[in-house]
Amino acid sequence: MYSGDVRRVLVVDDERLISETLATILSRKGYAARAAFSGQEAIDVARVFEPQVLITDVVMTGMTGIEAAGEILCFLPSAR
Repeated sequence: MYSGDVRRVLVVDDERLISETLATILSRKGYAARAAFSGQEAIDVARVFEPQVLITDVVMTGMTGIEAAGEILCFLPSAR
């Protein structure tokens, strides 16, 4: 799906402007970047997108960024 030499980055923040802006900046710098707006959405996106890098807010409503990262590592263990 993605070229092997392009880093896939998932940016997660419940403040849409922050996650969308950072994903846009990363995309312009040559990364394959996606934004998610909650911990659960991050997990759903990660299942398909398979990010190599996760940048996440820690304190979010519902699931924290740490909890989401833990869940993602369960099905993407090579991301460690």
